[in-house]
Amino acid sequence: MKILSGYKLFLLLLAACSATAGIGLTAFRLNNTADKALADIHSRTKYFRAETVDKKLNKLNNAAEDADIFIFSENDARKWFLDALDNFLKKYEAKVISPMQKKDGAFRSTVSFRFTPKTPSELALLLEYMENSAAPVFIVESTAFINTDREKYINVTAEIVQPFYGGAE
Repeated sequence: MKILSGYKLFLLLLAACSATAGIGLTAFRLNNTADKALADIHSRTKYFRAETVDKKLNKLNNAAEDADIFIFSENDARKWFLDALDNFLKKYEAKVISPMQKKDGAFRSTVSFRFTPKTPSELALLLEYMENSAAPVFIVESTAFINTDREKYINVTAEIVQPFYGGAE
């Protein structure tokens, strides 16, 4: 009888092990299926995010094209900026206050110059040029109207900014 009861205990433990193995296998399969579903969800959300970003980028590029905004690579922006800065320095005998820096996805420099307009329209043309310039962009920081006994002139300090594509940090 002891042999028979030991055999029954063995069969009972074997059945318990089999049931535990079956439950473990089922849990493993469910976990594996859940992992695949989660990976699929992550890949779809990345695709949709990329698709949304791509649509917004296309919309932004179209708006820039419609507004005649130039989109420069970093190298093209550097060349364009240096040429524009050099021309501006020569034309208005401007002085560089801060040298060219690459900051926030753009090349920047601050210049200061004296301007003596012969007519009020000359001043208006200069300010209109600076305001409407798309490449580079001029940000007038200060103007001072100087009136001495010998001369009258305007001292202008402006930041010149040339943004480029892919430069935002």
